[in-house]
Amino acid sequence: VFGLHPLVLEDILNTEQRPKVDEFSNYVFLETRYFYYEKSSLSVSSEQISMVLGRGFLITFQERSTGAFAPVRERLRAEHSPMRELGVDYLAYSLLDSIVDKYFHVLEEMSDDSEALEDALLIKPSIAMLHSIHQLKRASIELRRAVWPLREVVNHLIRNESGFFNASTIPYLRDIYDHTVSFIESLEAIRDSLSGLCQPP
Repeated sequence: VFGLHPLVLEDILNTEQRPKVDEFSNYVFLETRYFYYEKSSLSVSSEQISMVLGRGFLITFQERSTGAFAPVRERLRAEHSPMRELGVDYLAYSLLDSIVDKYFHVLEEMSDDSEALEDALLIKPSIAMLHSIHQLKRASIELRRAVWPLREVVNHLIRNESGFFNASTIPYLRDIYDHTVSFIESLEAIRDSLSGLCQPP
C-alpha cells in the first residue's frame, strides 16, 4: 500500500539493526532502539523501533506491545491536544523524544547503582561486586552503541534535505540532538567512574 522498498521491509524484520536513517523519494525510514533497565541483573534490554515518515503518514513498528509510547497515545486521544494539529512530523519527533527520555531514566538508575556499588566497595569489597561493576560497564557499552549513531540520525533529520519535517518542528529535533549529546557525556562519566572502581587502591 505504501510502496516500501523491499530492503526497508527486510530491515524492519531484522531487529538487530543499529540506529540509522534512509531517505526515499516519498518517505524517510529510520530505526532506533528503546531501552529497559534490568535492576536485578544490572543489565539493559532493548527493542527495535522502526519508523516510516511520509507526506501525511507515519508508520511505526515495535517488536512487541510494551506500552512504551502510552503517554504519546494519551496525548493523541485528548480531545483538544495540540499534537493533533501539528502534523505527522511532530508525532515522529514526539516518539523520538520519548525514546531519548527513556535513555535518561535508564541512565539515572545505572548511576544510582554505580554509586551504591562505590559505597559498598569502601565498606567491604567482594568478588560479587566486581562482577556487578562489569555488568554495569557492559550495559553502558550497549547504550553507547545505540545512542552514538542515533545522534547522527537526528542530525540528518535536522538538515531536512528532503523536506519531510516542517520548519516549526526542526527546533524540537535540535533539542533531541542536544539531549543525545548530553546523554553521551553523562554516560561517559559513569563509564569512567566504573573503570575507576575496577582499579586497585
